[in-house]
Amino acid sequence: MGPNQPAKPSPGDIRIHARRTKGRLCESLIQSPLGGKFLPQREIIRVVARLNLEQLLPEAPKDLIDFIQTRASQVFSLSIRTLDLRGDDLEELARSFQLYITKDGSCSDPEGKFFCNSTDPAKANSGCCKHPPALNVFHTDLWGSTNFEKFLENQHSFFVPILEIGNLHQFNTELPNGTIMPFIWRDDKPRSGHFSTVSEVLLHAECQKNSDQAQICSCSKPPIQVKHVHAALKEFRKHPDEVTEGYDVNATFNLEVTTLGKLEGLNHDHLIRPMSAFKLDGNHYILLEWANGGTLRDFWIHNRDAHLQLNGKRIIEALTQLRGIIKALSTLHETKRHTKTDPLRNGIDIPSATTNMPAINLPSQNGYGDISDATHWRHGDLKPENLLVFKNSSWLGVLKIADLGLAKQHEFDTIFRPDPTSTKFTTWHYEAPEAETNTTGPRTRRYDVWSMGCIMLEFVIWLLHGYSGLQEFYDLKPPNHSYPRHTLYFMTQPGNDNNDSIATVNSIATYWINHMLDNDPECKQRTALRDLLLLVRDRLLVVDVSRRAPASEMLERMEKIADTAKTNKNYLFTGASRSKIEVPSFPNMNAPQQEAPHHQSHLQVGNPQARRSPQVSMLNTTWELITDDTVSTRLMNEAAFRISPDNSASLCTDCCALNLKGSDSISSNIVRVNFSSLDKKTEVCALCTLFLHICNISNPSIATHSIQLWRVNGGLSLDGLGEPVLSIYGIDFAKARSDPRAGYIRVGLPKLAATASKAHFSLLRQWLDDCDKHHKRCLPDETRPQPVETPTRLIDVGENDSPNVHLVDTHENHLNQTPSTKYIALSHPWGNKDSHDHYCTTQLNLSSHKNMIRIDILPNTIQDAIRVARELSIQYLWVDSLCIVQGEGGDFDREAKYMEAIFSSAYCVIAATCASGMSDGFLKDRPDRKIVKFERAGEAPLYICELFDDFQGDVLEGSLNRRGWVLQERALARRTIYFAESQTYWECGEGVCCETWTRMKNNQAEFLGDANFPKVATESPKGGQIRLYELLYKQYSRLQFTNICDRPLAIAGIEQRLIRAFNSQGGYGVFTRYFHRGLLWQRDTTLTSETMRPIPFPASQPYQVPSWSWMAYEGAIDFMELPFRKVDWEEDEVRSPWDPPSLGGSSSYLNLTGNTMWHTAETGGETRLTVIARDFFPTADIHIIYDGGRRPKDHIIKCVTVGRSKLDMKDNVEQTYYVLIIGRRGTRGDYKRIGVGPLPKSMIYFKDAKKVQVS
Repeated sequence: MGPNQPAKPSPGDIRIHARRTKGRLCESLIQSPLGGKFLPQREIIRVVARLNLEQLLPEAPKDLIDFIQTRASQVFSLSIRTLDLRGDDLEELARSFQLYITKDGSCSDPEGKFFCNSTDPAKANSGCCKHPPALNVFHTDLWGSTNFEKFLENQHSFFVPILEIGNLHQFNTELPNGTIMPFIWRDDKPRSGHFSTVSEVLLHAECQKNSDQAQICSCSKPPIQVKHVHAALKEFRKHPDEVTEGYDVNATFNLEVTTLGKLEGLNHDHLIRPMSAFKLDGNHYILLEWANGGTLRDFWIHNRDAHLQLNGKRIIEALTQLRGIIKALSTLHETKRHTKTDPLRNGIDIPSATTNMPAINLPSQNGYGDISDATHWRHGDLKPENLLVFKNSSWLGVLKIADLGLAKQHEFDTIFRPDPTSTKFTTWHYEAPEAETNTTGPRTRRYDVWSMGCIMLEFVIWLLHGYSGLQEFYDLKPPNHSYPRHTLYFMTQPGNDNNDSIATVNSIATYWINHMLDNDPECKQRTALRDLLLLVRDRLLVVDVSRRAPASEMLERMEKIADTAKTNKNYLFTGASRSKIEVPSFPNMNAPQQEAPHHQSHLQVGNPQARRSPQVSMLNTTWELITDDTVSTRLMNEAAFRISPDNSASLCTDCCALNLKGSDSISSNIVRVNFSSLDKKTEVCALCTLFLHICNISNPSIATHSIQLWRVNGGLSLDGLGEPVLSIYGIDFAKARSDPRAGYIRVGLPKLAATASKAHFSLLRQWLDDCDKHHKRCLPDETRPQPVETPTRLIDVGENDSPNVHLVDTHENHLNQTPSTKYIALSHPWGNKDSHDHYCTTQLNLSSHKNMIRIDILPNTIQDAIRVARELSIQYLWVDSLCIVQGEGGDFDREAKYMEAIFSSAYCVIAATCASGMSDGFLKDRPDRKIVKFERAGEAPLYICELFDDFQGDVLEGSLNRRGWVLQERALARRTIYFAESQTYWECGEGVCCETWTRMKNNQAEFLGDANFPKVATESPKGGQIRLYELLYKQYSRLQFTNICDRPLAIAGIEQRLIRAFNSQGGYGVFTRYFHRGLLWQRDTTLTSETMRPIPFPASQPYQVPSWSWMAYEGAIDFMELPFRKVDWEEDEVRSPWDPPSLGGSSSYLNLTGNTMWHTAETGGETRLTVIARDFFPTADIHIIYDGGRRPKDHIIKCVTVGRSKLDMKDNVEQTYYVLIIGRRGTRGDYKRIGVGPLPKSMIYFKDAKKVQVS
């Protein structure tokens, strides 16, 4: 040994060095959250590389040291961890490794199966041992049974699994006991469900392959910074929280692994990507990519006030992610992947799902035989908790569909598949109605479409109202006793045989959608969110599965919404502030919920004959269109109604191939038309001509490319979201009803009879006859007190060929003593006096009119009314201009009070809707309608024509119905015939009938069309009554008057009826029943130019309209948005004129005098309010809506607390007081109302309150 050579280590030094190395290895071990400690292979290599092997193996040649460092570092380190050896023994161990080991780890024995006690090397070399050759290393005398057991115990720390990311079948069998999984961290607060828990974990970067998250470090110095892999570890529970029959954890795990494996090939950006799956120690795990933003529900909760920062950028992100989710769902639904076996083709019997569905369930072991061999997938359990948020630089991030354990794949479409669904366990809230109505049959992919409709609605509610608004929506579930099975989206009732269930769309969801469409500034006009709500309402939340949109249609419409939003800023976002927008307040939840009329023709599944109650628990302005089979079957055989057998129109080849009927659940509801070729084909194709015509009318700027017409509501719509622009009719009743696709086509009359023709009047008589004989709701309600007094005067229309009529005094002729006297009342416009003949009865001609009135001198409108009365065989007619003495010495003031009796007692009312005035007339020729006859051999002909049935536009929005007096005439009439510009309509308690034989309904229209007004209101729950009451006055306040001073008079008849029906008192727009709410009307702020101007009533008027009534002003009103059941009304702060004298107690200071009942326009009654007035801070003006648009100058202004918000103890918000703002000039006299508003409690001075009068 030379002087500069290091001293050879002694055996003792080697043992000490080995023990230090063992300590260093133990310190480097990493604790796994699943149990045990481990050291990744590359980390072992780095530890071994840092060791001074020359000191551990001083006699070993270089090739042996290189072998240990490069090919046996794990087993060598494990041996040092296990054995306590001297230097010579370490070298002998290393040489045995070099002799038998071909690669590191090959001598491990994870399951401990192969060890033998032989230490004879000759026996090891003879091959008589049954274990793998590498295990011959244990034949040396260095290993005994004790040391080998230590080796087996420690081996899992040094030989950890390397996870192949994306390979779900890497571990086909359960991992050996003691296996340590290479996770370095696990969240100690996992998310728990009924059947699994999900934890965030970190997977060691060096123990995986193929992940794009990890940066794999090398052995270089310094080492590369390691980025470990975030993942979601889903652990399946062996025993769920709920005892669930049929639950098998192993089957559930295998099902999800199989499903995820098949779907992994889709590689869709909006589908969760699985990473690995394994079984360990009897537990079942799936490793998935980790959503760093949590679930969509988490995102909603963490951003609970996002509506206050709503902007176009956020809306477009939401639309983009919804489109991505829908695209992923559509990809699932349309995936076609064939494999060798097929449970249906091979005759495998798939057991039926149980009919007793628990709240949440998972697929049974026997119920997924079809999973491996199918072409169409469905998810089966879509909900916000199964949509994950992956954060990026954007606000929302990327949404992905997760929890695909319930996803099912089927070889054939559902209508060809007789087996029932095997997905037994889902979450109730988002499940489709067929989960209850079709428990024994198969489920379609459109089950997911319903769930997406629920999610999309909640997304819109969150965008508009935040999570607190969404929570209010969730809190509205009806009581359990109302329906056997219900969610916020559908309700079920037993069918006629008490076995089959009937499902209907829950009115809660419909109410919220329609309220947002009608009232929310972000949805009232055509916007992206409006179209999203229309898509949900009209195509997704549809009970009838065959009429529910498929995912492909949902995607196509969603793409159109998103694409339009990107290019049209006004369509994307209106910019309206969200700070003062109230959430919809659903009416009384203790009353049974009723299904609202819907845009679809068929809303219920089960018993199609189930009738809805006329109750109104929510308001809906959407018209429901149904075929009027009763009238159509009677008229079908009349010659006057037979369409002439015109030859079919000349059609081009493309049009002949169009699918206009729709069909079954497979067919799309889209009719595609090549727009660019329409111009060229219009000369030879009648249908192309009609398409081009309607496109130019509906959307002149439409692009010249292929367009889509959508089957909607018995017709065709250009965008599929709005009303139809074309109607489709069939007239052969027998053929149409035998066609299995007849539900898509209405039986009707496309070509109308000529005005005033025999056929025209025959239809009117049929309407009257049908109503008289079959409409029980339209008969006078004998249980309610009704005025039966006959009008003072009537016109006797005489014989059909008589040129004269005459006026009859009903008292002189004793007609007033005959309640059954039939007469028709005319509702008509007088028109401008310069353009129309205002022929009237006056004191000068009253006597002669009783003798004779020549028909030819009467204005055309009255002449037409006489002709209608004669054709209907009704002897008497009431017309205001002739039956009320007009002018000086007349009796208008007296007769005006009897309008309730006049219109409610009429046999029928005829409305001159198309007349501009008295000289115009209403029996006019109607414009021709463009009609194309479409006929194929062996099929009933169809008629495609311009949209014709539009009661909303033709009547309700017509010029006549904008007159103030007409609202009362419509509400009080039992039935009305409207002669409109395009056709004649009938309205009674059963809805609206069209000349085309179509019947129309919506429950808002039913309120005023009620034959026994206001029976619909009185039979509705309290919340419905309030909404109808507010609707009535809001609508009336927008109407026009020739004489604005008639504003209180023209609704007095309706008020009398309401007061009597509600057994209440009141007048001037306020009832004792809803007194406090009635006082809180406000100027309609949506009409920015409108202010409330006091009406200049003449001094001679015998009654005074109080300032607290909106009838004292010109202009439209609204009502404060007050939540139901969340306001305490101040009974002692404000007293109405109808209250009895105080009987002491806290309210004795009011000192009121008793009052008899009085109504609007009656004289002699006290109209003043007695109130407690208080001062308030001037800064409160930001909360006040002043009637005149601004705070009046030179006034003493005070507030009156009418109500205050209820607070829970847990609420950390300031209480709101709903106040009336009053003011007066000077220090004397009564106060007048000047405004209203919700004030924070801190803005009101509660000291020095003062009792005052408000007149």
